[in-house]
Amino acid sequence: MWYLNLEELGALPDLIFLTILFYINSSICDNIFLLDNNKLGVLVFIPFEKFLFLAVILISFFFKNDFNDVFYGFLIFSFLKFLFTFYYLIRNHGLLKFRINLNSIKKQAYYCIPFYLGNIIYIVSIKFDKFLLNQFISPNEYAIYTVSFLSIPFLANAYSSVNNVVLPEFTALIQERKYEKIKELYQNVVLKTGSVAIPLLFFFFCFSKYFIELIFTSSYLEGDLYYRIGLFSFLALLTSYGLVLRAAHKTKTIFMINLISAIISVVLGYVIIPKFLLLGAAITSVIAVFLPGLLQLIFEIRYLKFNFFNFFPVNNFLIVIALSFLIFPIYFLGVNILPDNHALTIITGMVYFPIVFSILFKLGFLPYRDVFQKLLKK
Repeated sequence: MWYLNLEELGALPDLIFLTILFYINSSICDNIFLLDNNKLGVLVFIPFEKFLFLAVILISFFFKNDFNDVFYGFLIFSFLKFLFTFYYLIRNHGLLKFRINLNSIKKQAYYCIPFYLGNIIYIVSIKFDKFLLNQFISPNEYAIYTVSFLSIPFLANAYSSVNNVVLPEFTALIQERKYEKIKELYQNVVLKTGSVAIPLLFFFFCFSKYFIELIFTSSYLEGDLYYRIGLFSFLALLTSYGLVLRAAHKTKTIFMINLISAIISVVLGYVIIPKFLLLGAAITSVIAVFLPGLLQLIFEIRYLKFNFFNFFPVNNFLIVIALSFLIFPIYFLGVNILPDNHALTIITGMVYFPIVFSILFKLGFLPYRDVFQKLLKK
């Protein structure tokens, strides 16, 4: 049964058109800080943008509690982003005094067209489970399945920001063919980001029911399994895949990998979703995220002429994973002492994170270790 309100969407063509127009014309804002080598802007803008988007959408919806207001909220957000982009370009790049360079446009098109087509295919493939599942379940069941979309708040955006910051360094090293330096930089990025993400992943996996109840109420606790399955998609993000291919301008390779991965995940979805419903959709969603990441990483390692075990920081990752397993004895000890779920979550976090992060800090795995050491000396 189709329950998406397509009739409501059909009644809003002008609103949707304006929203898309503003959004497309402000999309350069996602990369303008990268082009300006403004690392602080890259790290701050994307998380703030996501927070603002969520705030505007929620305020717009609760203003009248109407379906159409969500799209008005999206229009307001797109317009605000467009105004900021326009202001930034005028102030920092003299937008009103620009000229067209056809050679630059051709180079950008050669790089961007396959990259963005690949992104479109990727987005369609990771959303496919929801469209197909929509035919077989009720709105109440779909509401339970939406829990799997929760993920870990802002973590994916943080990875995107970090990757954008280091991309110019990868590009420079690729041009100079300094593959050993690329390996060192890659291992440094993956280990430092993974040292933060993996303990968080274990914590959210262990306390998934409590976070679901906090955000969605206890009516959605049936979605706990699908949320935990969805967390496995972060295994792909932990590899920071795609950096080398993007730096080497191998966007056609990214396009082909995403296309092949999408075909595989769509075929798999058609097979298992009608049979296993929500479980099949959750598995399909994880594979749609994980498969292109795995294939891109394999191509990157081959391009640099390494093998997996000397390119990826396997041993250090195993240390981080082993330390993250501390969550389970702390959790089971806390369950017997603290009957209140909220107190259990808070106190476990207050014990678990300081222990794990202090050890990782001593090992030199955490980002900004040198900065913290200088501050401590002062």
